Amino acid sequence: MKTATKIAKNSFFLLLTNIIEILSTLTITICIARCWKITEFGQYSFVIAFTGLFLCISTLGMHILITREAARDKSKVIKYANNAFGLGIFLAVLTFLLIFLITALLHYSQTLKIAILLASLYIIVISFSYFLRGAFYAFERMEYETIALLVEKVFVVTLALSLVLIWHKGLIDIVAVILGGKILNLLTSYIIYSKKIGRIKIERDIVFWRFLLRKSLPFGLNILLSTVYIRIGIVMLTWIKGAGATGLYKAGFVLITNLSLIAIILNTSLFPLMSRSYKTSRDSLIFSIRKSLEYLFAIGFPLAIAIGLLAERIVSLLYSTKYLEAVPVLQILILLIPFRLMNNTFVNSLTSIDKQQVRTTIVAISTFLIIVLNLLLIPIKGAIGASIAALSTEIVLFASAYFCLSKFLWKVPIVQIIKKSALPGLVMGLYIFFAKPLNLVLLIPSAIVIYLILLYLLKGITQEDINIFKQAILIEKGV
Repeated sequence: MKTATKIAKNSFFLLLTNIIEILSTLTITICIARCWKITEFGQYSFVIAFTGLFLCISTLGMHILITREAARDKSKVIKYANNAFGLGIFLAVLTFLLIFLITALLHYSQTLKIAILLASLYIIVISFSYFLRGAFYAFERMEYETIALLVEKVFVVTLALSLVLIWHKGLIDIVAVILGGKILNLLTSYIIYSKKIGRIKIERDIVFWRFLLRKSLPFGLNILLSTVYIRIGIVMLTWIKGAGATGLYKAGFVLITNLSLIAIILNTSLFPLMSRSYKTSRDSLIFSIRKSLEYLFAIGFPLAIAIGLLAERIVSLLYSTKYLEAVPVLQILILLIPFRLMNNTFVNSLTSIDKQQVRTTIVAISTFLIIVLNLLLIPIKGAIGASIAALSTEIVLFASAYFCLSKFLWKVPIVQIIKKSALPGLVMGLYIFFAKPLNLVLLIPSAIVIYLILLYLLKGITQEDINIFKQAILIEKGV
């Protein structure tokens, strides 16, 4: 298969996987939020966020190591996978015991404790799925992950919606369904792996385990820091203010989380090019980074303006009027979208130029900062305080990553990058402000058209960009 065609195929399946993840997550979350009480929705959000903090313990980043090492020498993939499964069993027991002990010390209801323990099981199942996914990525067969995820999500969405809408079931039932979906994902991945790559035979090679631990710990540390950075607000909000405040915060936060995947989708496709460019051409690398920043700001800035202005209507439409207290939360959180999208490019760029330690330091500082700000602001402002903490930390992360990339690669012309989209975005915002009474079906498409026309007229979209899009389409067709 031609290299360009292979890259296009893998990019397509990565895109499809993320779209499936986004649509399924939003569907289930919105359904639960609308049908349950705000406090019940907050409890569900806490369970998912709290147990997710322990994912790094059950994987230690070994799935990333499998992808990297096996991609260099595919004959190693079976040895890596077999030993990862062996070591993973030990880590799974450790993860479950740790969650069990912490849960036992918390003064929560029996229902919440059972839900947490069930969720800890699906975190463990996810870790084994990740090991197999690492092998799929090493062989550049991203479609295998897409198939497994599709099986999982069809099962989860269908059954979860039925449980909530028809049978009016609660927290434990939904978490059990999610666990069932993760098991289906693992079984599907295992079947595909067995037929296409090799059979899993759990190995207990202590020397190799030590090698895995030593090599994967830096990846595990990055996963830990990133996970804490993203999820800690929900966990701390529940501990300090209770599930009601968490429910309001989650209503806005889930939209931000899914919009953030835009950057991941774009940079997942660009990252290999960026890494190769650094070895072959500094100018090519800079060009890729600059274009990524321009495109992401061109997407993130108008999104922040539009959603901020229409926050009340969006919250009422998605969650019902009982969530109107979440409007200021969404209006604050949406402001971080342009920063978060561009931050993804910044930190990936640092990795591509072999500055992983710098990246880790920046994320570590940001994680510490968001914890401190949450401790200061949540007791006073609740969900709004958590939102301010998230926005402030994202800006600090942006400034730090910008400074480091400018120091180690090239002076990032941030003003030139953002000015192309800033004026069209502001004009679009004025239009939305004055045209608010319009039906959203008319308002949103017309705002998009106005933005794109202004973007083109003011050279926000150039002939160079059009050529890039045309080239991408040709590559997608394998030409």
